[in-house]
Amino acid sequence: MNKSGKNNGWIWFAVIVLGFWLVNSGNLDLSGLGFGGGTDTPAAAYCADPSVTMTVGPVTKAFTTTAVATDANLYFKNGVYQDSLAAGDTKTVAAGDKVQMYYLVGDATYFANKGTSITVPCGPFSTGDFDGNAVNVQDNAVLTFYQFNGDTGNDNNGGVDNETIGTSETGKWTLKFDAPAEDQVGSRGGKVILVIDYDKNNFTAADWTLSGWTKDNGMVPSAHSSLGTSYATTSFWINSCIPAANGVCSLGGDLLATAKAVNPAGSFNMTVYYEDWIRNPDNANEMLFAVEDVDGTLASSLGGSELVYFT
Repeated sequence: MNKSGKNNGWIWFAVIVLGFWLVNSGNLDLSGLGFGGGTDTPAAAYCADPSVTMTVGPVTKAFTTTAVATDANLYFKNGVYQDSLAAGDTKTVAAGDKVQMYYLVGDATYFANKGTSITVPCGPFSTGDFDGNAVNVQDNAVLTFYQFNGDTGNDNNGGVDNETIGTSETGKWTLKFDAPAEDQVGSRGGKVILVIDYDKNNFTAADWTLSGWTKDNGMVPSAHSSLGTSYATTSFWINSCIPAANGVCSLGGDLLATAKAVNPAGSFNMTVYYEDWIRNPDNANEMLFAVEDVDGTLASSLGGSELVYFT
């Protein structure tokens, strides 16, 4: 072999060694060309510096630029609870980690939102870049209750025009639950639950129907306070309402109840509860989407409560 051939051999040997070093050191990423980068390969293998800064949020009130300042944003990493953080707080994570945020858990003003499961990228990032609507929060509505006499159609709030029910007859009330503009009624993807306390001497659980709602007597929270020993409960649920800009949520339906073989008179009570995100007190790494936790602590504040009178 001549000298030129020998020199070419050494050059090619050096190129191969250099290329091997670049790929294995992480300084050359060929994954975009189809070389390596399989789905089971951690992102950290391709980052020159796998240490990444994560910023929480920003968390803002929906349809505005108003920042929501609270430290009720729960931070989980690789399925393990880490900390409760405020919007703007930072944490150092590793590229390839799985990060999950739950925003405004237990907040009295807003419903909680679950963020996306984020695979940490190579560079610094904000959770809001991935979590979309989860970081745009809406007020937890305090509902205005309306009840209308089924016979006359008149407003019966406060018992001003009571429904009249005879022995074994069916009473009817048209109900409305209105929220302020842009306020959210129930957590995203959750249920709004209406619990009715009624006198067992007048009705049974089977006597009640509510149009547009699903009857489910198992939805009564253990934290619910009955009106007394002569009272029992029945319950209904409907899907939550998330309004658009300038939108108003209004829930309702026709409530029917057939009396026993008695001539009833008195009142029954309506209470609205919500499902929401709440942390399991028996397992710090588990989030529950429920009306209450295993200890009976409500996941969210009440939507309201009101008596309905009849004669």
